[in-house]
Formats: sequence, structure tokens, C-alpha cells
Amino acid sequence: MNIRTKFLAVMVSLVLITGMTAILIGRTVSTSIIEEQVGNNLETTAQSRANHIATILGEYDQETALLSVESAFRDVVDESKNHTRSIEAANLRISSAIQAHDAISGTRVMDKNGTVVVSGHVDTESDENTSELFRIENGKIRVMNPSTSVFTGEDIIRVATPILVDGEFSGVIFVDFDAEKIFKIATDRTGLGDTGEIYILNRDGYMITPPRFIDDTPPKQDVDPERFDSTSAAALYTNYRDVNVLRAYAPIPAMDWCLVAEIDEAEAFASVARLTNTMFSVFIGLLLLGILVCIRVSRTITDPIVKLHRGTDEIMKGNMDYKVGTGTEDEVGELSRAFDAMTSNLKESGRKLAEYSKGLEKKVEERTAELDELLEEQKALLSTIPAFVYFKDRNGNYIAANKAFADKTGTSV
Repeated sequence: MNIRTKFLAVMVSLVLITGMTAILIGRTVSTSIIEEQVGNNLETTAQSRANHIATILGEYDQETALLSVESAFRDVVDESKNHTRSIEAANLRISSAIQAHDAISGTRVMDKNGTVVVSGHVDTESDENTSELFRIENGKIRVMNPSTSVFTGEDIIRVATPILVDGEFSGVIFVDFDAEKIFKIATDRTGLGDTGEIYILNRDGYMITPPRFIDDTPPKQDVDPERFDSTSAAALYTNYRDVNVLRAYAPIPAMDWCLVAEIDEAEAFASVARLTNTMFSVFIGLLLLGILVCIRVSRTITDPIVKLHRGTDEIMKGNMDYKVGTGTEDEVGELSRAFDAMTSNLKESGRKLAEYSKGLEKKVEERTAELDELLEEQKALLSTIPAFVYFKDRNGNYIAANKAFADKTGTSV
């Protein structure tokens, strides 16, 4: 792997690591912030709607309590009163109450024996709901879960309270209030986006308000009993549609209900997804730009090095005139210029060495000629000496002799 490839690999790795780390940190932080914001909105919405519903139920309780103490309804269950006249007065009061209050859809009164004595509808028998409510304790107001009226076919919330005559239990008054008002509050999805939903659960886990996304009755849901006692922080759950949602609970203590406000996780964190996609797009753009910059920078670093490598090959071939110096002011530029200076010095040293070699050869030739001349003179001198002159090595072999010795001994040395 060459230097340029290594440099690109290192820089791209750094960009990838830094970019992915930044994206992960940004996503984590933004998710936390969005979850807190959406959670706070859900909690506020759930609590405000629960308070609103509780206020309306309180008004229903108060309205029913006021009707229970009116003389028209007390007289109709008072055995000491004229029954016919009391019934007429009670029916007139029921009609006026229904006309005066849009929320009231019907009223009926039972005596202490459970017999319907007056009713806003044409009925003389009690249904199972009123039979259950008839067993309420003295002085206690009870509100039933929303149901469908057998007389009007409309969804109602039935409120019952005992009628006391001289402090004694004498009957029960039932007031049917239109449930649509509460349903509108519960199903108002203002501020909950496209997938937000609000509904009410009773303690058994059944939804008592119409669901938004399905026509059938949703299955029973498992709800922590604590949700009916205190407001809970928003958290992730799986709802009746098997969809992950961010949900908040708010209790409605008067009814032993809890109000649920939720929004699909995908929508709640859509801004995080968009932010992540934007960050990825920016990251890809920066990565491509970074690669181009790295290629450009790597060339400024590696090109002089490659040129320097080629220069060494040329110099090894004997081309001392090859230049690798660049005008850059970095370390590589300084190295290339130093290399050129070194090459020039080597060239100059080579030139001087060549000149010195030529002078040395001439001196050697001259000295050799002098030695040859001296040797000839010595040979001539030895040849004139009449005495025997010879030279032996350590092994006794003749290595040189004058003419007199050679002629005498026949030695060819």
C-alpha cells in the first residue's frame, strides 16, 4: 500500500468515525429533547382534559343533587302526598329540566321499592343499570360508565342520587346526561398530530370512549392500578393496535377512570428522523468533499516524495543533473531541496575525485618510468662487475644475478 492510499485511508477513517460519532450523539440528544417536549405536551394535555372532564362530571353531580332536593321529586316518593298531583308536578319539572339543559336527555324517579314513579320516557319498568344504581347508599351520588340509552339510542352518562324525605331514604332520581360532551373533550386531538389519540379507560381496562382508528370495541388493556391514582410521566408503550406509542396517563378519581393521551412513536420522533436524515446527507456531502480535499492534500505530500524516489533512481543510474526540488515551504519541500544540494555536492565531489584520479595516474606513470630507468641503470651496473653477484630467496632459489655469475654457472636468472 503506497503512502497516498494510506493517507486517504487514515483521513477517511477519521472522518467516518468523527461523523458517525457526531450523528449518534446528535440523535441521542435530540431524541431525549423531543421525548421530553412531546412527553410534557402529552402530560399537560392528558391532565387538562382529565380536569375538564372531572369538572363536567362535578357539574352533573351538582345538577343531580339539586334536582334530588326539589319538592317536586321529594313529593312524588313521599307516601303522605297526593300521588296523582305529585306525578303531574314531577313530570312538568322533568320536561322543564330537559328543555332548560341541553345535556340532560332524560330523568326518572324510583320509589324505595324500585318502582318507576315518573320518567321523561314512556316506561314503567327499570332496566339493569337503574336496578344496580338503586342499591346506592344514602346520600351518595353515583355516576355510571357511559352506556347507550334503551330509550333514545344515544350514548349517555347516568347519574343517580338518593331522595331523602325527612332524612329517610325514599327513592332514587336518575338523570341521563348526553355523553357526547365528554366524548368531544376526550376525542379532541388538537395538538396531537395525525396519529394522536385520547381515550378513557375504566379500572377493568376497557375503553369507554369511541376509539379513533377502529370501529370495533378494542380489547381489554392491562393497566397499572397506579394509573388511576396519580398522573404518570410519558413513556413508550404498545397500544391496542400493536403500535409503539408515547403515552401519558391522567386519573379521573371521581369516576375511577384514567384518561390516556398517546401519539405514535414514529410521528413523535419524526423530527428526529428528519434531523438524522439531514445529518446523514450533510455527512455524506462532507465525506465526499473531505475525500477530494484529502486527495488534493495527499498529492501535495506524496508527489514530491514520488519525485524524490525517482530522483534517487536517476542518480543511481549516474544522472547527477536530475533535480527533485520543489518550491513548497513544508518539510517535504525542504527535504527535496536538501536532496538537490546533496546531489550537487556529490557531483562536485565526483568531479574533484576524477580530476585527482587523473593527476594521480600521471604521477604514477612518471614514477614508474623513473623506477624502470633506475632499474635499467642498476642492471647495467651489475653487468660490469666482474665478481659474482646473485640473489636467492629463503628457499635457496636464485632470483637475480649479474652477467658474470650467469655465464659461469649457466643460470638464466
